[in-house]
Amino acid sequence: QQAEMQAIYAHDIAIGQGASQWVINARAMVRPGITYGMFLLLAFVDIFGFYYAIKTGVSFDAALNLLWDDDSQQIFASIIAFYFGGQAFKK
Repeated sequence: QQAEMQAIYAHDIAIGQGASQWVINARAMVRPGITYGMFLLLAFVDIFGFYYAIKTGVSFDAALNLLWDDDSQQIFASIIAFYFGGQAFKK
């Protein structure tokens, strides 16, 4: 698996050779961009979900159970694993 990772890194370096700095920076922003975008979307849905729940008289416990259920927790864990998962193997 070590050889496979080295081959992947070598391939990425080869693709980036001769590219403009803008392209290199854009390629580097893909993983953080997806991660931050998904996190902001999740935060937006939860914040406004709580706001709507409070305005409609739903109790905090009921709103929390609806907005932060097992599926939401799995999505959040997947986002975190997507961002940090590959970094643990680099070291």
